Amino acid sequence: MVEQMVAILGQEVHAEAEMFSEEVPLMGEWEGMSEGPVGEANFVDNWLRKRSGTPIAPFLLLFKAHRLRAGYEAARSRQEEDLWPILAQRYREAIKRARSSTNSLILCIADDLEAQPFVYLKGYERP
Repeated sequence: MVEQMVAILGQEVHAEAEMFSEEVPLMGEWEGMSEGPVGEANFVDNWLRKRSGTPIAPFLLLFKAHRLRAGYEAARSRQEEDLWPILAQRYREAIKRARSSTNSLILCIADDLEAQPFVYLKGYERP
């Protein structure tokens, strides 16, 4: 993940990218459940709250959007009727924030993420 952040945002983000990568609690497998990706998205929210001026914010917003979309798809597949509408709204907010970036690579990736029919589980439409 460090390499992706540096490739997109530049070498100057390396230290912060390493710190984030070491601290983010990534799960090896989500097993079709929403908890894993939603937990990772929530970690991003906490990171951004504690480090409002972080230079990796544009990447983190993409990461958060991806995780929320995966969580949405998992919640839909498990028929979590009380959760998936919330995740859909959170995804739309995150992708909108990512698209407000002035970094053309962030914009390109955000557009590509939005264009995908699914990011984790097939068949649950875009949020």
